Amino acid sequence: MRRVSVSYGGRTAELELPEDRLIGVRSMPAGLDAGAIRGMTRTALESPVDYPALRSSVVPGDRVTIGSDLRRPLDRLVLDEVVATLREAEVGSIVVVGPESAGVDLPEGVGFAQHRPTNREELAYLASTQAGDRVYLNRELAEADFVILMSEVGHDGRGRETGPWSLLSPGLADPEALVRRRTSAASSDDCDEIAWLLGYPFQIGLIPGGAGPLEVHAGAAGRLRESTRERIGEIGRFTLPEEADLVIASLGDASVPADWSQFAAALDAAARLVRRGGRVVLLSDLAVAPGAALGRIASARDLHRSGGLLRGRESEPDWPAAEAIARLSSHADLFLLADLDHGLIDDIGLFPLESPAQAARLAREAHSCVVIERAELLEVDLLADSSNDPDDPTARRTLGSAERLR
Repeated sequence: MRRVSVSYGGRTAELELPEDRLIGVRSMPAGLDAGAIRGMTRTALESPVDYPALRSSVVPGDRVTIGSDLRRPLDRLVLDEVVATLREAEVGSIVVVGPESAGVDLPEGVGFAQHRPTNREELAYLASTQAGDRVYLNRELAEADFVILMSEVGHDGRGRETGPWSLLSPGLADPEALVRRRTSAASSDDCDEIAWLLGYPFQIGLIPGGAGPLEVHAGAAGRLRESTRERIGEIGRFTLPEEADLVIASLGDASVPADWSQFAAALDAAARLVRRGGRVVLLSDLAVAPGAALGRIASARDLHRSGGLLRGRESEPDWPAAEAIARLSSHADLFLLADLDHGLIDDIGLFPLESPAQAARLAREAHSCVVIERAELLEVDLLADSSNDPDDPTARRTLGSAERLR
């Protein structure tokens, strides 16, 4: 037997797994220490990709808006360096706009505006895209003299890359932008076009580790996406030689409560590595009750055909999780360890677990097993990719991943 330590939320599971059945283990590095974060941020701000240094990009008196959805304590160090640089340049004001969590513990003198996408008075019309979509952004962004966007780089529950660019659409836009993003079958998006319409905001992307950033990058929209994509392919990619009978995946860290969007991204990654008819186990401290979209799943008589019930719920926070469950439940049996009532877990088509020890017991029943820590942060692939079958519910995501990593 082999003992494997897996962190999830603020907890650690010690799993005793059969050595001869374990075909892969991927642990997540913790991230940089405080001094390294500050130093890497200063370097990124001074030498961004395809953009002048931040200190040279603003002028005294500028009204600066920082769009951010960063939540982890160590991410605050990046914001500290950004604010220090702006103050040295004598800008007039600095406001952070984002979800409620982004306004926690801001530097002194920095304002905060919570983004409320359904409040039309807080939105401003920017322009229409070439596709004819009208773009409405948070008014703080649209009316600023200079805009900075800050976010972790990752992927959503459908294999699409996310980062500071996606704050423009859909992160800090209207609900219609979110619906377009979630219902579009295309792997591309209009974020770069919207960045051009806004005047090319300065973007900062954090490649996340287990407890804080592994790297900090800055620059212009398109080039920043390319550079972070390359780095994630080098340091955040996990490849298996073959599909496993069982995938044990964890999500969440101690500093940020787990949510359904993390669940969707973790399930997306784990399901890509499991064979059809296999099992996926997600270890979490998820305590957020299912919302309206998952409620539709719970009301379905046939879970495998429940996708149609989600129409009209695309703007719900738990829609990515509901869509992933509806799409992947026919591919593998899905198990969840969470701080939720077992009846709620069972209602949405998942098998509830009492403890991580049950995951180890499932491993002893499997012919092959893989363990991935912080699955929501990883890019995963198979060496022998057999998922190009259009009837395979994982095919869309795997093809999307291949396109991103070219």
